[in-house]
Amino acid sequence: MKAYLIGGDSREKYLAYRLERKGIEILLPEQVDRLKDKKTDFIILPTPVSMDRFTVKATEGQRKVTLKEVLEIAEKGQLVFGGMFPAEFRRELEAKGALVKDFMKMDDIAIQNAVATAEGAIAEAIFMSNEVIHGQQVLVLGYGRCAEVLADKLKGMAANVTVMARREEARSRAWTFGNAVRAFEELEDLEQYHYIFNTVPELCITREWIDRLNRYCCIIDIASKPGGTDFDYCSKKGIRAKLCGSLPGRYAPKTSGELLARKIESILKETTGYGYEEMPF
Repeated sequence: MKAYLIGGDSREKYLAYRLERKGIEILLPEQVDRLKDKKTDFIILPTPVSMDRFTVKATEGQRKVTLKEVLEIAEKGQLVFGGMFPAEFRRELEAKGALVKDFMKMDDIAIQNAVATAEGAIAEAIFMSNEVIHGQQVLVLGYGRCAEVLADKLKGMAANVTVMARREEARSRAWTFGNAVRAFEELEDLEQYHYIFNTVPELCITREWIDRLNRYCCIIDIASKPGGTDFDYCSKKGIRAKLCGSLPGRYAPKTSGELLARKIESILKETTGYGYEEMPF
């Protein structure tokens, strides 16, 4: 079998290595003049697929490929893998009959990916701050998959974790796992938190919030771009805040890449019957 591997980061290098060991030929855009000059069995795109809804996400040195070019080579019945497909791009692929497989809509991948995201967020916080996490008051905004794993890992580091969530069900679930909880409307005593981790993909750390924070607070925002923090106002107030995207690709590319490769192997086996010997690594 042959596959186009288009764009990506360090995760895709490990993904490609594993698939090649399984006998799949990996073709890069840099190896051909035009993508449509080579036929492949399936296409692998990065996570997220695109940052600008025009080109496939790529790192320095990689050839820039437009979403239009990908559409030109997509065929009926062809598998197209990636994460967080732009809605219009996905509709156009499906209109051509391509079988879109979005990693971030797969529960098993999203749950396991949350581990690398949480560990990367903590690494960013340690790097940015001048304080230990042990014993500190830490606030986690939201309580989805990533937030749940993050809160658990922070508690394992002896942090005093509070989860702030809008839904009562989410707060109840967070409480059952040993977290303090509060609603978004409760803005008193925000100055007690030395670390804030945001997972909510809409503006929630507003000017009103920031005015209530202590000046030594460190904000790590792992929500989808543009995040949920007023970064300009944080800078004006001297509060450290950072939007941290693609953490699995930066902090755990081997683990994350092999996870995606195993999922591709599983789907290929289910949909095409393609099989191979299991490797002990």
